[in-house]
Amino acid sequence: MPEEADPFGEGEARAFIEEAASHLAAGTSVALAIADESTDVAVGSTTFHVWGSRHWNVGYWVAQGQRRRGLATEAVTRLSRWAFSDYPRLARLSLYTLPGNEPSQAVALRAGFRQEGLLRRWGEANGEQVDWVMFSLIR
Repeated sequence: MPEEADPFGEGEARAFIEEAASHLAAGTSVALAIADESTDVAVGSTTFHVWGSRHWNVGYWVAQGQRRRGLATEAVTRLSRWAFSDYPRLARLSLYTLPGNEPSQAVALRAGFRQEGLLRRWGEANGEQVDWVMFSLIR
């Protein structure tokens, strides 16, 4: 079965990088590339959204052809350890997934996050309110 094309074209990638740089300069988030170790090519991203000095939110994605290799789990695990090590006031990392996104939920659990519950109509996707499954990692 042919693999679907990733939704990121060059224009979207450039916009993502520009937005990430803007948020970094403002101190509201830091987005870091997930790179294939053998080629040094970016295949995804992990982002920490700063919600306050004690609480950050973690987001991540990996290109379709690079999934199921443990890249997201390794990135989230390493960067979570870095965040707690370098930011002593940080007490909590949160992470949200859509209810049916079992691969992303597995990443959260393998990275040490614990599922806390279902947040009803917490987020928005395609113009509709949607539920989110909440995970956290506590210092």
